[in-house]
Amino acid sequence: MHWMTTNARFKRVWAEAYRRVNEQFADVILTEATPMDLVWIHDYHLFLVPQMLRKKRDIKLVQAEAEKSGLVQLERPGHLPPELPHADADVRHVKRPEGLPSTPEDAESEAQPAAAHSTSETFEEPMSSHSPKAERHAFKSCTDRLTLLGEEEPPAEEDSAEKPGRDGYPNASTKKMRRSITQVEMASKLRIAFFLHTPFPGYEVLCVLPQCVDVVEGVLGADLVGFHTYNYLRHFRSCVIRLCGFTPDIDHVDHRGQRTHLGVFPIGANVNDIMDAMKTETFAQHLKEYTEQFQGKSLVLNVERLDYSKGLPQKLAAIQRYLEEAKKSAEDEDAQRTDRIEELQKRIDRLDKHKANRGLATSNLRRIGANVMKMLMGDFERPALETELDHNKTVFVFIAVPSRRDVEEYQKIEEEVHRSISTINGNFSTLSHQPIVYIHRGVPMPELAALYARADCCLVTPLIDGMNLVAKEFIAAKDRSIDKVVPGTVVLSELAGAAQELFDAIVVNPYDDDAVADAIAIGLELTRGNCLSEDQRWEVTERMRQSIIENDSAAWGRSMLAELENPLQGSRIARPERLAMQYLQDPAEIAARGAYFPGVAVGS
Repeated sequence: MHWMTTNARFKRVWAEAYRRVNEQFADVILTEATPMDLVWIHDYHLFLVPQMLRKKRDIKLVQAEAEKSGLVQLERPGHLPPELPHADADVRHVKRPEGLPSTPEDAESEAQPAAAHSTSETFEEPMSSHSPKAERHAFKSCTDRLTLLGEEEPPAEEDSAEKPGRDGYPNASTKKMRRSITQVEMASKLRIAFFLHTPFPGYEVLCVLPQCVDVVEGVLGADLVGFHTYNYLRHFRSCVIRLCGFTPDIDHVDHRGQRTHLGVFPIGANVNDIMDAMKTETFAQHLKEYTEQFQGKSLVLNVERLDYSKGLPQKLAAIQRYLEEAKKSAEDEDAQRTDRIEELQKRIDRLDKHKANRGLATSNLRRIGANVMKMLMGDFERPALETELDHNKTVFVFIAVPSRRDVEEYQKIEEEVHRSISTINGNFSTLSHQPIVYIHRGVPMPELAALYARADCCLVTPLIDGMNLVAKEFIAAKDRSIDKVVPGTVVLSELAGAAQELFDAIVVNPYDDDAVADAIAIGLELTRGNCLSEDQRWEVTERMRQSIIENDSAAWGRSMLAELENPLQGSRIARPERLAMQYLQDPAEIAARGAYFPGVAVGS
């Protein structure tokens, strides 16, 4: 799911084990869930569960409820149960509206005179031997989107008892519509939501997986599918088209009589946990310790799992490039005499040039650069040379949490990271300064929050990431009301989902070492440089923090659950609830009543 196809390995036994695990989850859910319960499924481990739940639970319950309501499932389209009298009687079936998408099975059944126009099950109402032929109505399955629901008799016409209506039913003899299978479905179905925490790959990447069709169809079993960004949603829609043959709309997919809604729900940081940690005595002690330890130095923080998708080798290469530039500037006497505003403008221009024509990232960078220069060109007292920011005194706290150490690819990454850190520290350390402080373990939240609060810049440059909450947690911890907390900026990969939310971050291409090195220098000038006032240094940080607090993890959960409720409110249902079948072939009538069928033109 992180587009690293060169690291992918496939075996059929693995695929079968994955399916069995998903089926076990589905079975356990069905032992606990009751009708109309909400089931919220998370992440790529359980791609197949939504569809399994549909097959195991909904079909069984709908069939049982249909029988209880007087609707008997036919063994096949057009077939009458043997126990029914007059099995050779004429049975009229609902006609498919012209233009409605159909399957090959539909075309085959429509070519046979006695076949029903149905994509899956057909339900027939059992009638007594004394019932008129006209009262024997075929009902469409809940998986066909065209179920009946009506409480009023259709309008009668004089002398029309023997004349069939345009829907194939005799108008005068039609009684009140029976209970719709749609009602049966809605009274018994589970509400299923699925959220993917990783990026969803494009078709060209996903099709490498032999079971790619099963993955997409498994997800489509949900009523609502959520992604972090619009890019991931766009990739999913593309895979639905190319792998499954369905034609999705912007925010939903209609398939086999079901509507699956699609949405973008960027996950937020757990702001409450961070704030609670910042109220503890442990946090205060660590913050005091770090303030004293890094007095007079710039602190750049990195917090990641030791994972090949996080781009740790590329990040270390950028750090090395930054330190080389800082060392070169210190040795160059001419560079020391260069005006700092001019030097900062050169870095911004150079970074902007690296990112020419890169859409969102470029526009963000240009806006940040313009804001920075506007602040820098304001009235302020030029600082003395000895108080200026010294990039040779920058410390990188590098927290790499071990992950999947039994996997060969992760072992190789760990070895490479250890080797690079050793090389950098060996080349740039002095007796009084070490550029990288390496922590190869997890860090408790009070201690991590203290690092967030003290750090001047957070370096978040994954090669690909669904969201990356480290960037949001870092900004959430920047509470100006707490003593010793300093402002901070984020150098953020354009390939992380957070880049589409944190518009005041410095967005970079994580593969571009020079660009990342320049971005680190710009970020430190923003928050640490003496050319800006205290209020100016906090300006960028506080804009991002307000957005993160408002859109925290609790707000994310509420927004997705609220969206899941919408499809059950009638207007968002794919199968219209109050539309008599006699109007289905009249587009003008459909438009007047506000109904919509994908693929049927009903006017502007």
